[in-house]
Amino acid sequence: MGEGKRRAAARARAVPYPAPKSDRCQQLMLGVIRGLGELPKNDNEIEDRVLACLLVAWGELAAMQDQHWRDDIIASLTGLGRRVVGKLIAASQKTSADAEASGQSLVDLLYDAVGKGEAEEIPLPKSSRSRH
Repeated sequence: MGEGKRRAAARARAVPYPAPKSDRCQQLMLGVIRGLGELPKNDNEIEDRVLACLLVAWGELAAMQDQHWRDDIIASLTGLGRRVVGKLIAASQKTSADAEASGQSLVDLLYDAVGKGEAEEIPLPKSSRSRH
């Protein structure tokens, strides 16, 4: 590995992003979800939302004044994204497997967990868009 790649890898590891399960990360994610309104219903809508969020994030990165900080963030995003998406997929698969093993639907399992106090229900905001 060349010297430049080693330095970039070291900088990428040094960016102090919060862990996906940290309170800060959870608050950030919930704030974005609340701001976006109801969740997408299919893969096309999910792709549209992801692209829109990325465009906004890239625009905000472009507005940063500190070029080195911006470069560190950009260098670390792919690795961070891969880890977060992997953890979310694993959690989703485990929850689905738990539901299937108990003979319940995923929705029933989640409602039971909320009822037992093992999980907290997070109400989604009502969409500000009118439906026709």
